[in-house]
Amino acid sequence: MTMDASEQIRLVRSSVERWNEWRKECPDVRPHLAGVELVEMDLSGVDFSDTDLARASLERSTLDGSDLSGADLRRASLQRSRARKARFV
Repeated sequence: MTMDASEQIRLVRSSVERWNEWRKECPDVRPHLAGVELVEMDLSGVDFSDTDLARASLERSTLDGSDLSGADLRRASLQRSRARKARFV
């Protein structure tokens, strides 16, 4: 099931579990979350692998155990975020 960027934003904001399920169902889709604000969110365990997060704000969010491998993080803000055991490569 493909979805446009606004639907992807709503999904990740609503539930990391549902987001990860969608990622497993649609492994060939490269999510587009460029410029999105995901501030002060608990995104622990989120699958952001190969996701376009350019210019996204993840400030003060928790990304513990998340997969950010292959993600485009150019100009993304991770200030005061926590990413223990997160995967970046």
